[in-house]
Amino acid sequence: DSAQAGGPSELAVSSDEQFCIKNLDFSYLADVPVLKKLNMKLDKCPTAIIGQNGAGKTTLVKLLKGLLKPVSGSIYFHGEDISGKTVAMLAGNVGYVFQNPDDQIFKYNVMDEILFGPLNIGMDAERAKKEAERALKLTGLTGKEKENPYDLELYERKMTAIASVLAMDTDVLILDEPTIAQDWKGRQIIGGIIRSLSERGKLVIAILHDMDFVAENFERVIIMAHGQVLADGTAKEVFAQEEALKKARLQKPYVMQLCEALGYEKSYLTVEELLKDQFHGIPIHNLCLSALPEDETRLRLEKEARRFGTNLLYISRGTVFQEENAKIRCLSPAKNQKKEDENENSQVLLVDLNGL
Repeated sequence: DSAQAGGPSELAVSSDEQFCIKNLDFSYLADVPVLKKLNMKLDKCPTAIIGQNGAGKTTLVKLLKGLLKPVSGSIYFHGEDISGKTVAMLAGNVGYVFQNPDDQIFKYNVMDEILFGPLNIGMDAERAKKEAERALKLTGLTGKEKENPYDLELYERKMTAIASVLAMDTDVLILDEPTIAQDWKGRQIIGGIIRSLSERGKLVIAILHDMDFVAENFERVIIMAHGQVLADGTAKEVFAQEEALKKARLQKPYVMQLCEALGYEKSYLTVEELLKDQFHGIPIHNLCLSALPEDETRLRLEKEARRFGTNLLYISRGTVFQEENAKIRCLSPAKNQKKEDENENSQVLLVDLNGL
């Protein structure tokens, strides 16, 4: 495993390298290690760290931010050992958005909240305002500058917290569970933020339990369990590692599960990827995929419809789901299925949920 390799030559600084972690140990209690001899390099590639609670994910990113200090080992940022640096010393380089925005927000005006960070790290007022306006636009908060953050919905407070860190224009942005409390639109906005920062050469690291969002938005995925790296690679490579997923108690993204249920030889990570290859460019706006047990069909279909929008790509295993207000149209059977075996149980269905 390259992430666990660990020799000095293997950890040499490269031009794209942001962090280099060498033999990192950390524990909250004596003799109860959380991270053990961890070696890792992080470049500018958008990176998702996944795993169950207690895997060491949040501990790792807090060490990168300077919120915690290693018991032993070193953390290098741009070739400089930052193991002993404070949060304030790293504030202009590494931004961190907490899982709960209420742990971060303290101003009574959205614009004041967003301006606080850049001004506090010494950014001049003119540039700070420009960065704040860009952050407002990226997070969809334009027009809410004078609102009290505490009067906003949870998803908007989450966006306010993200905007307050974006405005600092750091080289690294760490997001702790960014999709919590976000609807389909909010998830799209956060995905856009990740792409925008990546295009500008910045590193985005996110801790996530949302495997579909990971598959859609991150080039690199790291699975952690019990303070160690179980898998590290592209999303497609990592989600193909059955043993690592099992050890970490993680599920594959819905689209990959659907491909397996349909018997496709190829594996797909996203709706776009699947439709482009299998259905020759059928419009995919506001679509999501589900492969659902038949006894949960109705409940989950309605839930996913409300969450993601008006249309849904859906595979029914056992019965074609019929709803008074839903129009169901067959798109295609699995490509590798023999014609004589084709039946409604193996077809991909486009369900128009307008009015559901």
